[in-house]
This record gives sequence, structure tokens and C-alpha cells, in this order.
Amino acid sequence: MFHPGPWPIDLSVSNAIQSFQPAWLTKIVKIISFIVAPEFYSWIILIAVIWLWHKNFKHQSWTIGALALGNASIPFLKWLFQRPRPSSTLVYVYQDIGLSSFPSGHAIAIVILLAILYVVVRDVCNKKIHPWVIIGGIVLGIFVGYCRIYIGVHWITDVMAGYIFGLLWVWAVFGIEKKLQ
Repeated sequence: MFHPGPWPIDLSVSNAIQSFQPAWLTKIVKIISFIVAPEFYSWIILIAVIWLWHKNFKHQSWTIGALALGNASIPFLKWLFQRPRPSSTLVYVYQDIGLSSFPSGHAIAIVILLAILYVVVRDVCNKKIHPWVIIGGIVLGIFVGYCRIYIGVHWITDVMAGYIFGLLWVWAVFGIEKKLQ
């Protein structure tokens, strides 16, 4: 198993982010971390997939379901790499949540969630996505990674790996979707 300790960039980024922790920001970070957790929104996605299938959006429900399955790989990836979470001896750790740290499941989940929202808006609502909405999604995705470092449950390298895995998963699903059309 691959589980290196924190690299210098991990400590530098964590220390920089954790140098500013006002109470109001901590509340926002906790709320965002809860909402983006795959355990929270997976049930909503399952209901949406069933509803879309029932409403004859079969192709879209397959795509959304396939995207959401990327979240199922998170426990396997954490088991595979078994990288320890940040230690309270090195950074502030809001809560010891166990499991391993690499890759960030929340980073994977936000990429997948944004792709699902894209499919819903593009295909179900039949709307064109405004560039500002895309920029807002990117900012939200970055903020989720920031939140995970802020509360001390991930290193920046965990978050970056989560983004990369999430993007690869979305790319693969969209590639298969395109071939099926």
C-alpha cells in the first residue's frame, strides 16, 4: 500500500489555509462539507435517477447513475492507498473521522455532482449553460477542497488526487455516453 506522510506542500498549504479560521467561516465550511458528502446526496441522486427513468429520460438516468457510481469507488481507493489523515500534531484537526485520506472523497464527489447537474440542466431542462454558471461550479469545487483542508481532514495532495480521479471518471462516463448516442 502507498501511504507517504505529508509532503512539504501539504504542510505549507494546510498552515496557510488554517491561519485564518473565524467562527463564521468555520460554520460555512462545516455546512458545505456535510452537503457535498456522497453519503448525503447519493440518496437524492438515486431518487432522481428513478424519477427520470419513469419520466422517459432513460438515457439521462443512465448517465447520471453511471456518474454517481464513481462515488462507490471512494472506499476502495482509500483502502488501496491507506494514507493516514492529517495528524493533530501537525495541523488543526476539527474531527478525527478515521478511514484513510487519499484521495479526498469530497473532491471526487463535487466533480461528480457538478457533472450530474450539468447533465440535468443540459438534457432534462434543455438549457444552455451560461459561462458564469460554469465558473461558479469551478469556484464551488475549489471551495470544497479548501473546506477539507480547513478542517484538517485532508492534505492538498489528497484533494488534487480527488479532483483528478473525479475528472477521469466523468470523462470516461461522457465518453461512453457519446458512443451510445
